[in-house]
Amino acid sequence: MALWPDRLARVRASVDRELADLITARPQRVSQYGGASPDPDRAAFDLQGVLLIGEGGQSDLAGGNTGMWLARIPIGEAELQIDPDAHPAARNLRKGDLLVAMQRGGQVYEIARVDPPRRNRIVLRLAVQ
Repeated sequence: MALWPDRLARVRASVDRELADLITARPQRVSQYGGASPDPDRAAFDLQGVLLIGEGGQSDLAGGNTGMWLARIPIGEAELQIDPDAHPAARNLRKGDLLVAMQRGGQVYEIARVDPPRRNRIVLRLAVQ
């Protein structure tokens, strides 16, 4: 009996039970003419994952010297961590697919990057739509 994988699975389940959000994944297909549309080969599905939203803020292009520039860039990070054993369909998510956070007012995120596979989670870096 493998002790470590069993413990890891129990930890993932308890974290998800306490912190996970209900997410609807909407796979997208990029058109050759630009833009994206729902992918008919990959159906939408529901999953649960830990959605982490950065505090955000703004960065001043002038480095604090606000009299020189009036441009400010919003900064914020979001990522979704998914248990691949509980949601195997999440392994097929790709850059450009949309995720709807149902418990956060239906906020829509686009997958900006799929991190390399990890031992215990699928990690998706997100951009706000």
